[in-house]
Amino acid sequence: MHRKVSSCFKSQAGATRFARVRSYLSTTRKNDVPALDALVRLFNGDPWMPPAPEAAA
Repeated sequence: MHRKVSSCFKSQAGATRFARVRSYLSTTRKNDVPALDALVRLFNGDPWMPPAPEAAA
């Protein structure tokens, strides 16, 4: 859970961290990677990365 004060984040740093994690999980979800699996890999030092885009022919 993120901590909010008066409908705002307590600090800019907290808002930035929240946005990074939310973006990471959004990307994993779009690539059919379950959030829990992505977080476990992240905290084990092996973060999930999206596949590299294919080069245009």
